[in-house]
Order: sequence, then structure tokens, then C-alpha cells
Amino acid sequence: MSLNRLQTFLLAAEIAPKDSVVGASSSSSPPPSLTLSPGSAAAATTAGPALVVKGGSFFWDDDKTKPALSDISMQVQPGQFACVIGETGSGKSALLNALLGELPGAADALAVRGRVAYTSQVPWIRNATVRDNILFGRPMDRAFYERVLHACALEADLAILPAGDSTEIGAKGINLSGGQKQRISLARAVYQDADIYLLDGESAADDELCDAMWRRD
Repeated sequence: MSLNRLQTFLLAAEIAPKDSVVGASSSSSPPPSLTLSPGSAAAATTAGPALVVKGGSFFWDDDKTKPALSDISMQVQPGQFACVIGETGSGKSALLNALLGELPGAADALAVRGRVAYTSQVPWIRNATVRDNILFGRPMDRAFYERVLHACALEADLAILPAGDSTEIGAKGINLSGGQKQRISLARAVYQDADIYLLDGESAADDELCDAMWRRD
């Protein structure tokens, strides 16, 4: 079964890097277009919305026979906190995947300006220590690390883990609760110090600490 999954992954079609193109305008004359690669230094410093989608339609399959989103338009300004709310299956996760360039499709305008950090609906946890899961290869900045732990309400979790942040996490986070996995996943994203954070269902865990985390300054 593992070999089959590897074979499927290795034989999958390549995903072409999607440049962010801003060319939408209300004027009749064609506007000057600006092309930026998501995560580039230029993208992070260019004035304008942090996220833009105009007239976007995206699909679950490369043949574009299974629509995921149709005629979506939105924009988010730098520093703005935006929530996408809807019932199960309404396309919230599909929208984030489209912004990440993971869904085939097209849009009149699509821009993602700056470095992006993403947390999935199902927290992804490495078989490593809590600390390694949060740092994710970045160098340790102790002061910032402590701030991240506090912001993500992980201090109480570390106090009850046998070795604190040196506790080894089992495969798929088997020795963690759902709330703990979500907080560690969020802490990893926060520690990346990105420009844009795409958080999929981060408040879904029915957990007092998760609730307290979102109320912190």
C-alpha cells in the first residue's frame, strides 16, 4: 500500500508555479499588469491588498470536470483578519487550496503577496519532538519562541508533557489530544513569521485552551 501511494505521488502531474497576476481594474482601458511570485521579497513590499481573487473558478481535477468554486471574488488588506464562514462542504478549504495554487483553475485577477504559512484542517504532526515540530527547521530564537508558546496557549500543555517541549511525539501525534495537535500546528505556522496566515479550521477543537487562545491579545 505504501508503494502504491508513492507511485501515485511520483506519477502525479506537475503543478506549475503560479505567479500572482494583478490586472483587474474598473476602467475601460487595460491596466498595467503586475506579476509577482508568491513569497518573493518584492511581493511582500508592493502596495495593495495582501490577497486578491477576482472572478476565480477552480476545480478538484485537472480535467476541470469537478467544480470546487465558481466565480469567487475577494480581497484582504494587509493586517486584516478575515473569516470565511459556511456549512460543511461549502468550499472553505477549497478556497485556501486555491490561494495556495493547489487547485487548477483560472481567475481575472489572483494575487498572494508575501510569504505564506498554512495550517490544514487536519493538523499535520511530525514524528519528532514538540520543539522540532514548532521550529520546523528554522533556527531557535528563544525570545520569539516563548512568545509563540504563550500566544498559542501551549505553556499548560508543555507543563503536563513528560519532557516538556523535548517530548517525542508519536506517529501522527498519537500521544496528543486534538486540541494539542491544533495548537502545535498553529505554533509552527506562527513561528515561520510569515506575511500571510491561512488557517483552516483552527478553532474547531472543542477545548478550553483553544477557546482561551483566541481570546488572547
